[in-house]
Amino acid sequence: MTTQTLKQFVDLNFDPIPVHLNSASEFQDAVDLIDTVRASLTEEQKVYLLPKTVDFMTKMHRAGNVILGLRNIQGQLISLTIVRKMEHWTDIPNFEGLPFIEFIYNQAPCLLQSVCTHPDYRSMGLADRLLRMAEDWCQTKERNRLVARVVVGNKGSLSAFARNDYDTLSSGIDKEDGYKFVYVGKSVSPRPYLVVTEQDAENRAPTL
Repeated sequence: MTTQTLKQFVDLNFDPIPVHLNSASEFQDAVDLIDTVRASLTEEQKVYLLPKTVDFMTKMHRAGNVILGLRNIQGQLISLTIVRKMEHWTDIPNFEGLPFIEFIYNQAPCLLQSVCTHPDYRSMGLADRLLRMAEDWCQTKERNRLVARVVVGNKGSLSAFARNDYDTLSSGIDKEDGYKFVYVGKSVSPRPYLVVTEQDAENRAPTL
Protein backbone atom coordinates (compact mmCIF):
# COMPACT_ATOMS: atom_id res chain seq x y z
CA MET A 1 0.00 0.00 0.00
CA THR A 2 1.41 3.39 -1.00
CA THR A 3 0.78 6.71 0.66
CA GLN A 4 0.19 9.69 -1.64
CA THR A 5 2.13 12.81 -0.70
CA LEU A 6 0.04 15.96 -0.88
CA LYS A 7 1.53 18.94 -2.68
CA GLN A 8 2.53 21.73 -0.32
CA PHE A 9 1.78 25.08 -1.93
CA VAL A 10 3.12 28.49 -1.05
CA ASP A 11 0.24 30.82 -0.23
CA LEU A 12 -0.50 33.40 -2.92
CA ASN A 13 -0.83 36.97 -1.66
CA PHE A 14 -2.82 37.97 -4.75
CA ASP A 15 -5.52 36.55 -7.01
CA PRO A 16 -4.07 35.63 -10.44
CA ILE A 17 -5.90 37.14 -13.39
CA PRO A 18 -7.06 34.56 -16.00
CA VAL A 19 -6.59 35.68 -19.60
CA HIS A 20 -6.98 34.48 -23.18
CA LEU A 21 -4.04 35.69 -25.25
CA ASN A 22 -5.26 37.15 -28.54
CA SER A 23 -2.77 39.68 -29.94
CA ALA A 24 0.81 39.75 -31.21
CA SER A 25 2.01 41.58 -28.10
CA GLU A 26 0.35 38.98 -25.87
CA PHE A 27 1.85 36.17 -27.93
CA GLN A 28 5.24 37.80 -27.39
CA ASP A 29 4.55 37.70 -23.65
CA ALA A 30 3.93 33.96 -24.00
CA VAL A 31 7.15 33.42 -25.97
CA ASP A 32 9.11 35.42 -23.39
CA LEU A 33 7.64 33.38 -20.53
CA ILE A 34 8.55 30.10 -22.22
CA ASP A 35 12.11 31.39 -22.81
CA THR A 36 12.36 32.41 -19.14
CA VAL A 37 11.20 29.02 -17.94
CA ARG A 38 13.58 27.23 -20.31
CA ALA A 39 16.46 29.36 -19.03
CA SER A 40 15.79 27.99 -15.53
CA LEU A 41 16.11 24.37 -16.73
CA THR A 42 19.19 22.25 -17.20
CA GLU A 43 20.18 21.27 -20.72
CA GLU A 44 18.70 17.82 -20.14
CA GLN A 45 15.44 19.31 -18.88
CA LYS A 46 14.93 21.70 -21.80
CA VAL A 47 13.17 18.90 -23.68
CA TYR A 48 10.34 19.32 -21.15
CA LEU A 49 9.37 22.64 -22.73
CA LEU A 50 10.15 23.37 -26.36
CA PRO A 51 10.64 26.96 -27.59
CA LYS A 52 7.81 28.72 -29.42
CA THR A 53 7.56 31.76 -31.70
CA VAL A 54 5.01 34.53 -32.12
CA ASP A 55 4.27 33.10 -35.56
CA PHE A 56 3.47 29.71 -34.02
CA MET A 57 1.19 31.29 -31.43
CA THR A 58 -0.57 33.32 -34.12
CA LYS A 59 -1.21 30.22 -36.24
CA MET A 60 -2.57 28.36 -33.21
CA HIS A 61 -4.94 31.22 -32.46
CA ARG A 62 -6.13 31.61 -36.05
CA ALA A 63 -6.83 27.88 -36.26
CA GLY A 64 -9.38 28.17 -33.46
CA ASN A 65 -7.16 27.04 -30.62
CA VAL A 66 -6.51 29.05 -27.45
CA ILE A 67 -3.54 30.24 -25.41
CA LEU A 68 -4.63 30.49 -21.79
CA GLY A 69 -2.66 32.41 -19.19
CA LEU A 70 -2.51 33.85 -15.72
CA ARG A 71 -1.18 37.34 -14.96
CA ASN A 72 -0.13 38.88 -11.67
CA ILE A 73 -1.51 42.18 -10.44
CA GLN A 74 1.24 44.04 -12.31
CA GLY A 75 0.05 42.45 -15.55
CA GLN A 76 3.04 40.13 -15.95
CA LEU A 77 2.24 36.79 -17.58
CA ILE A 78 3.27 34.15 -15.02
CA SER A 79 1.73 30.92 -16.30
CA LEU A 80 0.33 29.59 -19.58
CA THR A 81 -0.78 26.64 -21.64
CA ILE A 82 -1.75 26.11 -25.27
CA VAL A 83 -4.97 24.15 -25.83
CA ARG A 84 -5.40 22.64 -29.29
CA LYS A 85 -8.64 21.22 -30.67
CA MET A 86 -7.95 17.93 -32.41
CA GLU A 87 -10.36 16.61 -35.01
CA HIS A 88 -9.07 13.05 -34.77
CA TRP A 89 -6.75 11.13 -32.50
CA THR A 90 -4.31 10.60 -35.36
CA ASP A 91 -3.66 14.38 -35.32
CA ILE A 92 -1.78 13.93 -32.04
CA PRO A 93 2.04 13.59 -32.35
CA ASN A 94 3.38 10.05 -32.00
CA PHE A 95 -0.17 8.71 -31.86
CA GLU A 96 0.61 5.75 -34.12
CA GLY A 97 0.20 2.44 -32.34
CA LEU A 98 -1.00 3.79 -29.01
CA PRO A 99 -2.89 1.01 -27.19
CA PHE A 100 -5.76 3.18 -25.94
CA ILE A 101 -7.11 3.79 -29.48
CA GLU A 102 -9.97 1.32 -29.10
CA PHE A 103 -11.83 2.95 -26.23
CA ILE A 104 -11.28 6.59 -27.18
CA TYR A 105 -11.57 6.32 -30.94
CA ASN A 106 -14.83 8.25 -31.08
CA GLN A 107 -13.89 10.91 -28.54
CA ALA A 108 -12.93 14.40 -29.74
CA PRO A 109 -9.80 15.42 -27.80
CA CYS A 110 -8.07 18.63 -26.82
CA LEU A 111 -4.27 18.52 -26.62
CA LEU A 112 -2.54 20.57 -23.93
CA GLN A 113 0.92 21.90 -24.75
CA SER A 114 3.58 24.06 -23.10
CA VAL A 115 2.07 24.07 -19.61
CA CYS A 116 4.54 26.23 -17.71
CA THR A 117 4.93 28.64 -14.81
CA HIS A 118 7.44 31.42 -14.20
CA PRO A 119 10.24 30.22 -11.86
CA ASP A 120 9.31 32.88 -9.27
CA TYR A 121 5.75 31.55 -9.03
CA ARG A 122 6.21 27.81 -8.77
CA SER A 123 4.54 25.74 -6.04
CA MET A 124 1.66 28.20 -5.86
CA GLY A 125 -0.98 26.03 -7.55
CA LEU A 126 -0.98 27.97 -10.82
CA ALA A 127 -0.76 24.83 -12.96
CA ASP A 128 -3.91 23.53 -11.25
CA ARG A 129 -5.73 26.76 -12.11
CA LEU A 130 -4.58 26.51 -15.73
CA LEU A 131 -5.79 22.94 -16.05
CA ARG A 132 -9.21 23.94 -14.74
CA MET A 133 -9.31 26.80 -17.27
CA ALA A 134 -8.41 24.38 -20.05
CA GLU A 135 -11.12 21.98 -18.94
CA ASP A 136 -13.72 24.76 -18.96
CA TRP A 137 -12.66 25.88 -22.44
CA CYS A 138 -12.76 22.35 -23.89
CA GLN A 139 -16.23 21.79 -22.48
CA THR A 140 -17.52 24.87 -24.30
CA LYS A 141 -16.03 23.47 -27.52
CA GLU A 142 -17.88 20.15 -27.09
CA ARG A 143 -14.69 18.21 -26.47
CA ASN A 144 -14.85 15.21 -24.20
CA ARG A 145 -11.24 14.48 -23.37
CA LEU A 146 -8.06 16.40 -22.55
CA VAL A 147 -4.70 14.85 -23.32
CA ALA A 148 -1.11 15.93 -22.74
CA ARG A 149 2.23 14.41 -23.60
CA VAL A 150 4.74 14.66 -20.74
CA VAL A 151 8.41 13.71 -20.72
CA VAL A 152 8.92 10.93 -18.18
CA GLY A 153 11.47 12.91 -16.16
CA ASN A 154 9.20 15.92 -15.77
CA LYS A 155 7.99 15.10 -12.28
CA GLY A 156 6.44 18.52 -11.67
CA SER A 157 4.09 18.24 -14.64
CA LEU A 158 3.26 14.60 -13.95
CA SER A 159 2.39 15.51 -10.36
CA ALA A 160 0.15 18.40 -11.47
CA PHE A 161 -1.77 16.21 -13.90
CA ALA A 162 -2.16 13.46 -11.29
CA ARG A 163 -3.54 15.97 -8.76
CA ASN A 164 -6.15 16.96 -11.32
CA ASP A 165 -7.34 13.39 -11.98
CA TYR A 166 -5.47 12.73 -15.23
CA ASP A 167 -4.76 9.07 -15.86
CA THR A 168 -1.74 7.65 -17.65
CA LEU A 169 -2.99 6.42 -21.03
CA SER A 170 0.11 5.27 -22.85
CA SER A 171 3.87 5.61 -23.13
CA GLY A 172 6.33 5.84 -25.97
CA ILE A 173 9.64 7.15 -27.26
CA ASP A 174 9.91 10.36 -29.29
CA LYS A 175 10.78 9.49 -32.88
CA GLU A 176 13.15 12.43 -33.34
CA ASP A 177 14.89 13.01 -30.00
CA GLY A 178 14.56 9.59 -28.41
CA TYR A 179 13.22 10.67 -25.00
CA LYS A 180 10.57 8.67 -23.16
CA PHE A 181 7.14 10.21 -22.70
CA VAL A 182 3.71 9.33 -21.42
CA TYR A 183 0.29 10.48 -22.52
CA VAL A 184 -2.00 11.51 -19.69
CA GLY A 185 -5.68 12.21 -20.14
CA LYS A 186 -8.92 13.13 -18.48
CA SER A 187 -12.53 12.75 -19.62
CA VAL A 188 -14.81 15.78 -19.43
CA SER A 189 -18.47 16.28 -20.18
CA PRO A 190 -19.23 18.73 -23.00
CA ARG A 191 -21.64 21.42 -21.91
CA PRO A 192 -25.05 20.98 -23.56
CA TYR A 193 -26.52 23.79 -25.56
CA LEU A 194 -29.27 25.68 -23.77
CA VAL A 195 -32.35 25.55 -25.97
CA VAL A 196 -34.82 28.31 -25.21
CA THR A 197 -38.31 27.86 -26.62
CA GLU A 198 -40.73 30.69 -27.39
CA GLN A 199 -42.76 29.67 -24.34
CA ASP A 200 -39.62 29.87 -22.15
CA ALA A 201 -38.89 33.34 -23.51
CA GLU A 202 -42.41 34.48 -22.77
CA ASN A 203 -42.25 33.10 -19.22
CA ARG A 204 -38.95 34.88 -18.59
CA ALA A 205 -40.02 38.20 -20.11
CA PRO A 206 -40.29 40.98 -17.49
CA THR A 207 -43.75 42.25 -16.72
CA LEU A 208 -44.49 45.96 -16.79
